[in-house]
Amino acid sequence: ALLTGGDADRRRALHGHARALGWLRAWLQAAAEAGDFGDVACFMGAADAERCVPPLATAQSDGPVARALRELIVVRLLRPDRVLAAAARLGAAAFGGAALAAEATLRSVAEAESDAATPIALCSVVGHDAADRVEVLAGARALRSVAMGSVEGFALADAAIAAAAAQGTWVVLRNVHLAPAWLAQLEKRLQTLRAHADFRLFLAMEINAAVPLSLLRRARTLVFEPPPGVRASLLDSLGSVSRRADGPAERARLRFLLAWLHAVVIERLRYAPLGWTTRYEFGDADFACALATVDAWVDRVHVAGRANIDPARIPWAAIRTLLSDSVYGGRVDSDSDHCVLRSFVSRLFCADAYGSEFCLVEEPRLLAPEGTSAEDFVEWCRALPESEPPAWLGLPPNAETLLLVHKGERLVADTRKLRALIDDDEDEDAGEEMGAADEALAAADRAEVPAFMRQVEALAAGFDAALAPLHGPRALLAGVAEDGVATPLFRVMQRENVVAFALLSRVRADLAQLRGCCRGELKQTNHVRELLADFAAGVVPKSWLKTYAVPRAYSLSRWMADFGDRVAEGQLLAGRIAACHSVVDVVRERSVWIGGLFYPEAFVTATRQAVAKRVGCSLEELVLRLGVGEGGAEAFAVCGLRVEGAVWTGAALELNDGRCETLPDCAIEWVRGVESDGLVTVPVYLNTDRSVLLFEASLPFVDADASSVVQRGVAIVAA
Repeated sequence: ALLTGGDADRRRALHGHARALGWLRAWLQAAAEAGDFGDVACFMGAADAERCVPPLATAQSDGPVARALRELIVVRLLRPDRVLAAAARLGAAAFGGAALAAEATLRSVAEAESDAATPIALCSVVGHDAADRVEVLAGARALRSVAMGSVEGFALADAAIAAAAAQGTWVVLRNVHLAPAWLAQLEKRLQTLRAHADFRLFLAMEINAAVPLSLLRRARTLVFEPPPGVRASLLDSLGSVSRRADGPAERARLRFLLAWLHAVVIERLRYAPLGWTTRYEFGDADFACALATVDAWVDRVHVAGRANIDPARIPWAAIRTLLSDSVYGGRVDSDSDHCVLRSFVSRLFCADAYGSEFCLVEEPRLLAPEGTSAEDFVEWCRALPESEPPAWLGLPPNAETLLLVHKGERLVADTRKLRALIDDDEDEDAGEEMGAADEALAAADRAEVPAFMRQVEALAAGFDAALAPLHGPRALLAGVAEDGVATPLFRVMQRENVVAFALLSRVRADLAQLRGCCRGELKQTNHVRELLADFAAGVVPKSWLKTYAVPRAYSLSRWMADFGDRVAEGQLLAGRIAACHSVVDVVRERSVWIGGLFYPEAFVTATRQAVAKRVGCSLEELVLRLGVGEGGAEAFAVCGLRVEGAVWTGAALELNDGRCETLPDCAIEWVRGVESDGLVTVPVYLNTDRSVLLFEASLPFVDADASSVVQRGVAIVAA
């Protein structure tokens, strides 16, 4: 319990790694026999857990790199919020701390570390443009800037490169990720280009998979991202605003409020999917457009010659609508994200914002600055801390921990993908070098199976054994009465069983092929090579992911365990339906794991259709009511729901520090004209990625208004 904290996924991961890693198993056994968990308790509670890994876990490691790797494994299993820090320690042990601490600057790269034949790629995150840095660096040096993305831009770029190569000047091409085909031609041209020694070519782009990898390998690549934090964003936004006194004194505060909104919108992107469900492409262009919008409406009510205007005369409704529905809201495609944006806009843009006690943040209390000039607001921003508490963004207190866990999962997932890509490249190189004469030699050596193939074969055998108790559920609904065949619920459950049978058959066939290939009994095909690479890297094969959605960070072992649970649950449910001869009775009497269905949206729709047919009304008249721990006689019981950011107290939800809590069994009930007074709408997503919305539920909250609930990103997940 001390090691896992009651987390089923963590227990499963720890058990699987203990079986595979002898040193981890020995450490756990030694700790259990000694009965002394002081080091473990210190490790679990430490802020820098990567520095407090119990010594017994790394006692037998061979060298600093092996020790750091073991520390990383222990941290990933028990303290996933410290994976990034542990990975940095591993990198320092492997490559040396000085190598990782060295930071290249654009000036050093352009003047000392590159030449005329090596382009300089300036890769930026979405919404950030690094091309302006080149203009600052160039100074008095001749520089030609060309925007790409059109046929005219291609011609201008070709002419600029030719002229600069002859004269020894600089060229910066903006947004080159919009012209991947032209970049392929540019790479060939650079190989034969005879350029002046002072010539430099800068390629400014967003990080995009369409950019040719061969060009990036040839180029000197720098990655840029804006400095994190509300303070840095405020200073950057206010620094781009004209300081001249043009109009009423109230304009400066409006611009500050807009800069604060922009900072919150941008910073919440770091916490996706908690801050926003999607990483929207908010950027400097949105702030510029919002600034022009606000200035235009202020100019409409400002009387020339007057230094002030009454804040009540500012067209707040028009400003709020344009900001939340057009300027920033035009990029948002989720209803829950729209609610978040509207809550911030409504809170900031009102006449009360000019009061002396106006709070930018309620808890911890942060008052808006006093002042009437742009310099006053800039000075206030400079006094802010460089890193802000998540509450400034409306997020729960442990949002930073959740962010670190998410980044750690993404690091592991990206590492798996990278390993799979490396394995693919090695396979291609080996295939090119192997001629027809080598085929016979390869066939003779099949008995000498490589170590990684033995590991893959053992992994596939374990998966095969885990799936052995599961049988094809296609015929389990054969006993249902004829009058139930046409009901929507029956069709949904029949589809679930057919899909489960088809995917189970495909997985078993792939495992059999994989094991036969690893034993040298079958010849490798392209499909088997892909399976080998995926299994070796711990990545779920793409052909298995086409049927239903799972979190992006799922590893192969976790996907397999989840798939087995889904099929077993479906078989149990189908058996009950076949014995009862009524789909509706079964799904009402026994809780359905809605997150374990392959098509949960279809199940929700089918329950609505069943109720509409029974009461004789249209679908539009019915409203979903989610009962937590209760349900009427006509409700459909569901289980496995978890709430993020709140806890169920028995009668209502109460905000917590952002942790995920399990809800008691719930009931989906379709009613006419449900009362929603005093209730807050909470989205129900398929999984923690928050990319698939199942439905929305109105639930009671303890001492929390709708704005706080929405900004904290409280949501229910089904799987």
